[in-house]
Amino acid sequence: MLKAQKWVHHKNYLLEDALSLIKCFLLKDGSWNENLYLTAICSFALLASENEIRAESLEWLRHTLLSLKNTEIRELLKDKSLILGVFLGTKIISDKDPNFSRQVMPFINNLIKQLEDKDWNRDTDFPSILIFSLSKFLPSSTLENSKRFLVANIERLVKNGRKSSAIFSFLGLSQFDEGRIIIVDILKRDTTLTDPNSLSDLKSNAILLFAIAEIEAKHKYLFYNQLEENLRRKFLEIRDSLLRFLVFQLSEAIRKEKDILSSKEKTVDKLKEYVDTSETVKVGIPRKLIMGLFEKPHLSDLAFSVLAIKKSLFDEFYSFDKQTFEQKCKPALEPTNYIQVRKVHLWFFIGYVLAAVVSLSILSYLLSNSAYPWATPIITVILTILSIGFARKYFTQLASEAIGEKKEET
Repeated sequence: MLKAQKWVHHKNYLLEDALSLIKCFLLKDGSWNENLYLTAICSFALLASENEIRAESLEWLRHTLLSLKNTEIRELLKDKSLILGVFLGTKIISDKDPNFSRQVMPFINNLIKQLEDKDWNRDTDFPSILIFSLSKFLPSSTLENSKRFLVANIERLVKNGRKSSAIFSFLGLSQFDEGRIIIVDILKRDTTLTDPNSLSDLKSNAILLFAIAEIEAKHKYLFYNQLEENLRRKFLEIRDSLLRFLVFQLSEAIRKEKDILSSKEKTVDKLKEYVDTSETVKVGIPRKLIMGLFEKPHLSDLAFSVLAIKKSLFDEFYSFDKQTFEQKCKPALEPTNYIQVRKVHLWFFIGYVLAAVVSLSILSYLLSNSAYPWATPIITVILTILSIGFARKYFTQLASEAIGEKKEET
């Protein structure tokens, strides 16, 4: 009985690491550093990957958004990330509670009007996140204005070399047909946007991959595999820097605890300083250093990487076992002995044959009406021999060139 094919299945460790790092900065009140934008985008990432977030996070978002209704709009306009957090947070709560949008949309519509009066199209992050978050709740006029702003400004961003801003606009553009067509056209014309060495920040790589996954899902376009590789490389850099810091802090804390416990005389006095005297080692990290982690590398970068991994279906991997690969896959990867003929050579030969046939037909017609009808078969035979000789010589030359190239490759 033949051995069945075996598949090796495993989860994407990048996704697991990103989720772990995001969760480790979650505060007891359900927020990330009591920051609306960070809490919204991190919650959004967790919802995309685990389909659920802590009840405390939902309650914190709801309470914070409702409290902002009483804040003057001009005060909100001073904080860009706060406004983006309003849009994203409203999407999260409204998806859980459809009635919530009725409570906050008057306030959000007023905020949008103030943004339009301030020429928000100078910063396309606003309409991009707005469409990404709340397209189904917006009035048609607001939605069309937001689309028009994105479409009108994306070319300017690309032309001015503002790649990160251009790619952030893809979040909104990827949500409607015209926008997706524009993204495809831009990527075909400007290949630097997909160059692994062109984008230095993780967020741009993640958003680009996320947008392309949206396009592939709706239009079946095929794009560049190196995008996922670029995302992997950039995320690993951030993940490693975070892990190095956390491991260092943990190691230092454990070392200090061991030093304390190794001195019997000081043990009792030192343990009295701790409220929790369980066996759990307490890791103390200064708030200043924690704030630095929120700023660089950004938690939002990790959250967007989670969205990209999930949207691109890279959260799970499958592969053949070694025996199946050796038997069925490896032979398919072996170089063949076929000699490839370039299209230009093939088209040249077809053109030559067609020209010879047309010329022979014309010549045959003229000679058939002449006084020497016996000349037709003789000339036909001569031209046929010459054509066969030319074809043989031509393809012999092509074969020798191709064989020479294959030898150079090996």
